[in-house]
Amino acid sequence: TTSTYTWYKDKQTVKDADGVSGSRSADLSISEANAGSYGTYYCVIKNGVGSVKSKTAKVSVLLKPYSTKELKSLSLIEGKTATFSASIQGGKPITFKWQKDGGDISGENKNKLTRRGVKASDAGTYSIIATNAAGSLTLSAELTVAAAATDAVAGFALNEASRLSAVEDADGDGMSNLLEHALGSDPASNGSTHSPIVDSVEDGSGDIFISFSYSENKSATGITYIVERSTDLKTWEPFDLSNASVNRLDRGTFTEVTVFIPATEGSGFYRVRIE
Repeated sequence: TTSTYTWYKDKQTVKDADGVSGSRSADLSISEANAGSYGTYYCVIKNGVGSVKSKTAKVSVLLKPYSTKELKSLSLIEGKTATFSASIQGGKPITFKWQKDGGDISGENKNKLTRRGVKASDAGTYSIIATNAAGSLTLSAELTVAAAATDAVAGFALNEASRLSAVEDADGDGMSNLLEHALGSDPASNGSTHSPIVDSVEDGSGDIFISFSYSENKSATGITYIVERSTDLKTWEPFDLSNASVNRLDRGTFTEVTVFIPATEGSGFYRVRIE
């Protein structure tokens, strides 16, 4: 008695198309597996006596990294903050690597890249390379940096002889002169404020981190930087950095500090306090 074969995927009949063949034979072939190939397969065999259902087989597909969004190019004035953010999906784990003009940027292995106080030398092509066992993806964007206005106060020193008080806010941006000095921006110009930044990033293995970044002015001596956390914006406690990873990047006149806090630590508010 002649037997007939009918293949099913997730209880729906399979048809020969898009790299699939043999849907009515004993051997089903998928020559170009993709996201649509994922599912549970089985075959029903019939003849004049009856029918029997085969055991099921599950097909999993490891997708190479892909993105539905381009990496956005930026055009900024000197002193501003540049942030490149990549939305990349695919089979886990994925490793991330950032490059500038084809050269690797050390220590950057998350899906976002931040550069504070950009200068003309920071202009160029920035790329993120995402890689997993199935392949790799490269996204690139341009950073253009224009010269800042030249009428800002040149230089600043916090001492008793300074014309700016440490506790006042000379440029009216909501940050005291002392805090701006400690963070490496110009207290007399609100166009150069280096405010701390809180964001979320992914490391490519599916783990999410809260990134809290700020800058430390190398010329601001005798200052201690303390990262604090609060759940109600009223009570602040020093955050235990042993539960996080800290990345420090030399940016010439200041050090760019980023604290990566596991999202499993729970929600909260973060700030940096100086003493």
